[in-house]
Amino acid sequence: MSKQLPFYLRQEPNPKNDPAEWLPDFETEKQVAERYEARGRLIFTSNTMLQPNFYWCDQGYPCDSAACPPCMREFRRWLVDAGITLFEWSPQLSAASLVHHTLSRRPGKLNSLDLIKAKRQMARHIDRAGLGRLVAIGGFDLSYNQPANGSTPYWQPHAYVIFQGIEHKALKQALSPFYPTTAQIPRPIRTRDVTDLMKALSYAAKAIFCRRTSYKGANGRANTRCLPLLPPAERELLTYLDQLHPVDRLFLKNVRRQAVILVSARSAVLAPSS
Repeated sequence: MSKQLPFYLRQEPNPKNDPAEWLPDFETEKQVAERYEARGRLIFTSNTMLQPNFYWCDQGYPCDSAACPPCMREFRRWLVDAGITLFEWSPQLSAASLVHHTLSRRPGKLNSLDLIKAKRQMARHIDRAGLGRLVAIGGFDLSYNQPANGSTPYWQPHAYVIFQGIEHKALKQALSPFYPTTAQIPRPIRTRDVTDLMKALSYAAKAIFCRRTSYKGANGRANTRCLPLLPPAERELLTYLDQLHPVDRLFLKNVRRQAVILVSARSAVLAPSS
């Protein structure tokens, strides 16, 4: 248990920036309580982790576990508020979904994923792409992927990052050389303009994970369906996440946390649009 309140619980979000008030699909306290109970039941039906950290979570003594639905909900509320406060006057924001093949893990091997190294790798890619002075905020997500050809399923970490001061096509062009296409990852990078900052920031720290199954549509193009995780995969994921704090999934570039707010590094500048 945490000896003191995690930083994201020390102050309520600004009401105008609170996704719990403004995003229709943001998880409610009731949904989070139900998910917490369901995860507890799932863990205790096996011997993988008899007493997970999130088992001890209490309103007065939060567990600060990345597997804990109540703690992740409050972390997302903080991130949205802090991110909007930092970015709300930005002239241009673009988001990138980034998937790197070296981060894939086979079932049963998720515990070998080092998110610290994954974040450092992504920071190097950004630097080498000539974007090293941009301000960026994002987070890492995990999905359990089942290929259409029946080959071995795998865990695929991927990042969702919001960049300040660059047009999304220029962002994709700069980062594409560092995110190669593979047979399993036909679209390793996707970018778009951010038109709803609250929704984008909330998505960067989403706490619902899925099983992605691949299939070919009527037009012959590859598509994926997002389905609930099966119990063995969900147990492995919860065991992994329970060893992390919500903030461990956060990626910051040229941004630092100062108490409960996010501030830009002095060296950060806006990149020219193209």
